[in-house]
Order: sequence, then C-alpha cells, then structure tokens
Amino acid sequence: MTTLTDRCYDCGTEYVPLAVDDGRCPDCDSPATPLVGTPTVLDVRPIATVDLDSLPVEEAIEVLVRDDTDRLIVYAFAVPSSGVPYAVAITFGDATIRRGDEHWASIEGPECVVDAVVDRVGEPPGRPPAASTE
Repeated sequence: MTTLTDRCYDCGTEYVPLAVDDGRCPDCDSPATPLVGTPTVLDVRPIATVDLDSLPVEEAIEVLVRDDTDRLIVYAFAVPSSGVPYAVAITFGDATIRRGDEHWASIEGPECVVDAVVDRVGEPPGRPPAASTE
C-alpha cells in the first residue's frame, strides 16, 4: 500500500509530497526528506562526511546519490572486517541524520544504494553489531 504522506527526518512533520517539489520540509525547510523521483548513484568512495574515528571499524564508505530535485544525498556505511556493512549516517545537503537519531528508523535507502554497496564490498548492508546499535 502506498503511503499518502512523507515525514521530515529532521523535525518529524508529516506532509503530502505532492505539495513539495524541491525536496525540502514545508515546516522547517530541512532537506532531510524522502527521495523524490528516481535516485541516481554518482559515486562510491571512502567515507568523507562522517568522522571515521567515531566508528568501531577499519573501513567505511559512502554512496553519493542525486534525486530528481537535484539534491545530493550521501549514505555512509561502516564496513567491519568480519561482518556485514551497515548504515551509520545519511546526509541530505546540510542536514545529517545519524544512527540513533529520533527519526532514523523511518529512513529507507533506495535499491540503487544497496546495489552500490554490494558492488563495492561484496555484501548488502544489514544490521549493525549489537554493541553499536545505540
């Protein structure tokens, strides 16, 4: 069943996506809103947007995506040496939502991001180790 409203990942406001064509929350103007249209993967690279020292892993990658509003969205993943990669943060322009933030659970990554992670590290993203679920 299709959802009739979207929710801002920054402030939690629910809104009708047809009323928003720039990818920004109509209440707080945050760019941390669901993707609009079909996302395109631009790059997969070593992490640059999240402090790697804060992650209990040796490697981390980020997947850069552009949506139909021309927004850049960066999905950051920790890549443990003996485990499955897992998302640690998503940056929408100037707003970063981190694992453990209030609206983290409502963010769904597009299939193209999953495919990009698999192509880079050989495993699809999954749940973090129990010790780092915060």
